[in-house]
Amino acid sequence: MKESNSIKYTIGAMAPVSKRSTEISFEEGARVAENLIKGLVSKGIYASHEFQGSVALNIHIESHSDVDVLIIKQNIILVQKPYVTIYSEPSDRRSMKDIIKELRVESESILTKNFPQVDVKIKNNKSISLEGGSLKRKVDIVPSCWYDTVEYQKTKNKADRGIKIYHKENHELIFNQPFKHIDLIEKKDIVYNGNLKMVIRLMKNMIADMPDYKK
Repeated sequence: MKESNSIKYTIGAMAPVSKRSTEISFEEGARVAENLIKGLVSKGIYASHEFQGSVALNIHIESHSDVDVLIIKQNIILVQKPYVTIYSEPSDRRSMKDIIKELRVESESILTKNFPQVDVKIKNNKSISLEGGSLKRKVDIVPSCWYDTVEYQKTKNKADRGIKIYHKENHELIFNQPFKHIDLIEKKDIVYNGNLKMVIRLMKNMIADMPDYKK
């Protein structure tokens, strides 16, 4: 029996992006992050990068998913009270908001200079977006710092570790748990034999393919 167009669309929309396409997303995100981190080191600012979001979860869809990369300040962290673990006092006495603001400002400068053919958008409050030019994927750079929750202090499980993201306009740090999000979806997807991620991809593709007035 010949499958209907709707069945064909559904099956295709649920399928993961090809392995090579996903690899390119990670490669482009890492390329931008490593270039930025090298530039930050030259200014005496140390950071690392972590992937978050749909690409990290393998729920991204072709031509519509950005590569989300956290740029995380090193050598200083925020810790939730009451302390479970003993932490040493940081040598930098500035507020964390000011420290991550510096990370954001310097990142804007470095990325704009190092990727002159790329459209670098610096007006977004939570991220710096790069698109076009030599990039094969849109990359969102998110300046942030670690936030060691009480739960993380107890377990040392990455899924329990928080992040605080810098909000440019409000000059504030916003709490997020991207690794908890990843962990919960991965576990739930196992319970449902891989069907959760398929449904998420289907919904994302349906929304992406809708005319704007329906969204």
